[in-house]
Amino acid sequence: MTPAKTTVSERSPCGPFVRYLLTGDTQRAGSVLVEMTKAKGKVLCKTFWHNSMHMCAKAGNPEAAGWCVARMVDAGYLPNTITCNTMINACARAGNLKLAEEWWDKMHDFGLQPNEITYNSMINACSRLGKAARAEFWMARMLDSDIAPRAIAFTTVIDAWAKSGQVEEAEKWLQRMHDADVRPDAVIYNSLINACAQSGNQRKAEHWLVYMVLNGLKPDGKTYNTLIHASARHGSPQRAEHWFSQMDKAGCKMDMISFSSVIHAWAKVGNLEKAEFWMEKIIGHGLEPNLFATTL
Repeated sequence: MTPAKTTVSERSPCGPFVRYLLTGDTQRAGSVLVEMTKAKGKVLCKTFWHNSMHMCAKAGNPEAAGWCVARMVDAGYLPNTITCNTMINACARAGNLKLAEEWWDKMHDFGLQPNEITYNSMINACSRLGKAARAEFWMARMLDSDIAPRAIAFTTVIDAWAKSGQVEEAEKWLQRMHDADVRPDAVIYNSLINACAQSGNQRKAEHWLVYMVLNGLKPDGKTYNTLIHASARHGSPQRAEHWFSQMDKAGCKMDMISFSSVIHAWAKVGNLEKAEFWMEKIIGHGLEPNLFATTL
């Protein structure tokens, strides 16, 4: 997992501290911290430590975030819900579910109650690792705690199941989302459509696009490209052309993926004349054919 880049100007008094912190050089970070404390003439505030933890979390560095927690406690500040949520988020971004769950336990040890952000972070940590069943476990605990999940929690669980190929489980959670009067967005439908396409169920993929439109959502280029590619994979060039046409009517920009999928749909059934016709359409649209498009 590539950590997010977190930059602070070297002209800032915190610049060197953050640089050393995020590179894991806590010894130098500690030395800079001593100088910063001397310059201020007082202990750095709790907000400073939470901001430092947040930067570590964005960088996917829970070890550095944990070092900040220890220094914050040394300064006389007790961890609170923000502290624990930030640590869980750092672990989630780093893909360290074990450490995230350890911080969940620590939260209870501190006598703190998890909130919506806590549960969302736990669900996200599981989803990032492809552990859909575990994401569902934390979603169930969230519901049991009488915290009403919002769209982001449902989306994460649905996406986790969809990416694992468990379309029926994803559909089950979409129904629960409707039952909770939470409106699904295009991301959820795209995830389901892609999952159906990947599992070879083109009919169901098309069903979800129709359902998406009926619910007032507009398919985007990703939606149509998924259906075009699915049609090509299953040897149905006419359906590929149909969805290409629908994509054009919807005003979505066609790209090389769109054209290449149609070309390969015709090539797959042995109709090179139609494949070459679509090759010419690429040039007509001002696009440069790539290796994928020209490999018939």
